[in-house]
Amino acid sequence: HLCAISLDRYWSITQAIEYNLKRTPRRIKAIIVTVWVISAVISFPPLISIEK
Repeated sequence: HLCAISLDRYWSITQAIEYNLKRTPRRIKAIIVTVWVISAVISFPPLISIEK
């Protein structure tokens, strides 16, 4: 999550005009969902594969 926030801030500074035009509610929601899905894909397999 911190990486996504850092990228968002970087893009807002380096590409201010284009960034503000591209920053729509739909795109923001898509980025949030993408971050959560990637986090889940990374986190869940080790939890599922733990043998007792």
